[in-house]
Formats: sequence, C-alpha cells, structure tokens
Amino acid sequence: MGYRLGRELEIDLLASTSLLNTVPAQAGLTTTDLVATNIEYAMGILASNSIPKEECRFFFNPKVYWGDIMTIQKYYDASQFGKPSVPQGAHDLLYGVPVVLTPNVPKESGDLGVCNSIVHPTFLAHARTGVDFTVGKAEDLRKKINADLIWGKKILQNKRCVRLLATST
Repeated sequence: MGYRLGRELEIDLLASTSLLNTVPAQAGLTTTDLVATNIEYAMGILASNSIPKEECRFFFNPKVYWGDIMTIQKYYDASQFGKPSVPQGAHDLLYGVPVVLTPNVPKESGDLGVCNSIVHPTFLAHARTGVDFTVGKAEDLRKKINADLIWGKKILQNKRCVRLLATST
C-alpha cells in the first residue's frame, strides 16, 4: 500500500512538468527520438535563465534513456573525449546532472510520446503528511488495513523546468 501511495504521489508531481501552459520551455517532439542536440538545447535554456545545472535533475522514462540516450556514441565511448562522459555508471550523471529513471514520467499526445524533463528543485513546492495506516473492522478472521496520504503542490518558478519530449517506443 505504501508503494502504491508513493507511486501516485510521484505521478502527480511529475505531471506538473507536462503542462505546456505551465512549462513553456521544451526541446524535442513526441514523434521523434530524444537526441543529444535536444538535451544540449535544454541545458542552454537553463543556462540562459541562470539556473545552476548542478542543482537540477533529469527525469527520464527508462525506454527513452536506454533506447535513445545510451545509443548516442559520445555518451558511452571514452575514446572520443579521452575520458568517459558518463563517469559514475550508466545512469548516475549526464553533463554533470543527476539522472532519475522512472516509468512514471507523464504521457504526451495520447500514448505517442513521453514528457521527460530537467527540473530544478525550486520549480515546484509540495507538502505531504506521512502515510497513515489504520486497521479496520476484522471480517472473517482477516484484518482490513487502510492507508492514506495527503499532499498538495504548487508550481513556483515555471522557467526552472525544461520538457524533453520523445517517442515512447
């Protein structure tokens, strides 16, 4: 139960990144793969808004990360730059920005694409209470356990998120 509640919270928080009227900056299209130039364009948007990239996080759908990003040679071939560009393992850092892989990134344009993103912590504020487990009335020698989680969210600075659109296949 706690896992399902945490998953619902993550889905709701990440859904904030898919709102076009809320997050005006985007790179890529839902009909194409995510390419290096889209990621570099998103990093340029952050830099032009004076947002420190070291404090940001990438949120990628695992299919997009492994199918699109990890097929780009400059991310895995150290011979091109003399050192690996992803130095601490496959999904730790990309351009010095920590990477989070989650299947809960929002869908975009129906099921055609996904809305990956790079987000600064000041983009969104949220508050939540801890998971509350209660034992309900027993029925036929079993216990009924109820779980509840309350949360709220508010977008603070919409320029501190860049949507990275890509196909979901």
